[in-house]
Amino acid sequence: MVLDLRELIGESVKVLPFAEERSLAGEDAKEFSDDLLSGVLSASGRVENHAGCLTLEGELALDGEFRCARCCRSFRRVFRFPMSYRLAETLAGEDTEEFLLLEDGCLDLSEVVRCQLLLELPSRFLCREDCLGLCPVCGCDRNVTQCSCDLRERDPRWNVLQNFFDEED
Repeated sequence: MVLDLRELIGESVKVLPFAEERSLAGEDAKEFSDDLLSGVLSASGRVENHAGCLTLEGELALDGEFRCARCCRSFRRVFRFPMSYRLAETLAGEDTEEFLLLEDGCLDLSEVVRCQLLLELPSRFLCREDCLGLCPVCGCDRNVTQCSCDLRERDPRWNVLQNFFDEED
């Protein structure tokens, strides 16, 4: 979505609202995370002109189905993130990182949303904070069943001596 802000720059209007919604599935979802299975990404807010200073205020929301990094089950969660940017047509000086630059009075909102979402989303998704995950020995879901596998960590160099004291017939 490209926002045409020329009317706002010319001060014929003071506020320009926006709302964008996009379905994510397949490769579109993989762009944000391998654990995002599907979802709906929405961005809404407004761009305001305050005496020649343009500001973008809004909110990102991702309502998605994710795969848990520990137990591999799918779950649904909604993430919400605020957006706040200052906009400029040209920059003079060193403060180029504080502003989003407009191209011919237009702002590519899709790129702004994509970049912010990549920065805000966690790197791994958990179905719940205390998820026990899968047993590394037998593969059962430890949230559902308790297995009797020995999960003590051992130095593999000692495996040779594991049966040293067993009686031979």
